[in-house]
Amino acid sequence: MRHRSKLVSLFMTIVLVAGLAPTPALAQSLQAGAQPVFEGQGTLNILQSGSYRPDPADAAGTASLAPQAATITAAQEKSLKKSLLTGLQNVSKSIDISNLNIPYSKANASAIGDIMSDIVNQNPDLFYTRGAFSFNYGGSVGATMYFMKITPAYSYEASAIPKMKTKYEAALSDLLSWVPAGASEVERAKAVHDWIVRHCNYNDAAADAPSPDAYGSMSPWNAYGVLVEHAPVCEGYTLAFIAAMNRLDIDCTFVSQSIGADGHAWNRARIGSSWFNIDVTWDDNYTDPDPTATPDTTYFLKSDTWFKAHPGSSGFHTSWAPAGVAGADTRYDQYEQQDWPVYSAPAASPWLVDLPAATGLAKGKTQVVSGTTYKVTSNSAKNPTVTVKKAPANKKSVTVPATVAINGKQYAVTGIAGSAFAKSAATTVTVKTKSLTKATVTNCFKNSKVATVKAPKAKLSAYKTIFAKSNSGKKVAIK
Repeated sequence: MRHRSKLVSLFMTIVLVAGLAPTPALAQSLQAGAQPVFEGQGTLNILQSGSYRPDPADAAGTASLAPQAATITAAQEKSLKKSLLTGLQNVSKSIDISNLNIPYSKANASAIGDIMSDIVNQNPDLFYTRGAFSFNYGGSVGATMYFMKITPAYSYEASAIPKMKTKYEAALSDLLSWVPAGASEVERAKAVHDWIVRHCNYNDAAADAPSPDAYGSMSPWNAYGVLVEHAPVCEGYTLAFIAAMNRLDIDCTFVSQSIGADGHAWNRARIGSSWFNIDVTWDDNYTDPDPTATPDTTYFLKSDTWFKAHPGSSGFHTSWAPAGVAGADTRYDQYEQQDWPVYSAPAASPWLVDLPAATGLAKGKTQVVSGTTYKVTSNSAKNPTVTVKKAPANKKSVTVPATVAINGKQYAVTGIAGSAFAKSAATTVTVKTKSLTKATVTNCFKNSKVATVKAPKAKLSAYKTIFAKSNSGKKVAIK
């Protein structure tokens, strides 16, 4: 087994550049320069830094290092996330957050770094973001200070990033062209896997370097190094796979394991209602990129049990963090290279063998998917259907999809049960399915907090009728 890249232990650090006592200010006076301003610095816990260290307690695939003493409100956090994401997407030199009135404290500074880390880890398209940032805060002497702006650090010259983004998007479009029209989630994941394996060669020189800075480029550790340069280490493979899966609307995250000074990262993806492990790095066994070779699939869509039983000589795959949802589905554990389809451009290759039959769920049974409880109303081969039995309890906005996957089988969502939202915090419901009828939504909003229903444009008129108070049990605005 070849050496894999090093994941050096990282902890969030905040270094105060100015050591004066905290002071209060309004955003206007800060911007006008009427109040003293100070600077702080921090590091991001992001996979593409080459120094990611997971928090085992976190189940989302990103670090949670902010102290409990942070005082950023939910409304401030929502606005902060939007400002940070927009600023990073625009490669902004600095991001103004003075209007959010976030009080300065070390805990809040750490929380801002944590939020920023989550954004970058969840959006590999921000490949140019470096694992550091600085911030300004200030105010008048004697009371609370406020954060003014965040200054991100970038891994490349600002003038070069727009052209890099263009090349990145072109390469990602080429990858997505390998996905057949109407492909299942399994087929989509396999096509992404094949493009990456066929185009890339593991970068031993980068993996052996003491650090990305010593190597001289951050590209092997990010998605750009896969899609454009084709010479990544494990972090790059993992992030590129997430980038493509994001575009294909498939839930995908990453996990990692450290053994001594070495570490390894790979993917976990939700196919239907099951989570599987995927290690594209270890499936790339070619000495050079070979767009014609049959990709290895040893580490594709495997269960937790299988991964732990096949650690390889390096010992990785035996444990990982975050633990996340168990990958207990073993249906693909015995699949070998010859059992999988092989994709190329354009993607047209058929399956080489039949997949295990999608069993679905018996009529009358229930299944929770993404927090929503569905009840199977038909498990027929031609027209399997479900109804929303119970909406998520804590979500303010809930989507009723057109279809939902249960045990590998796609079900059409054709109803919303009576009082399905009675114990939900949802005030807005976005309806994607066009299969609802007056009979299948009777009293669905009775005793609920739902105020707005966003309906498909083609069904707006019909849904205004079936969601009328006389049928749905509550007066709601239909948009």
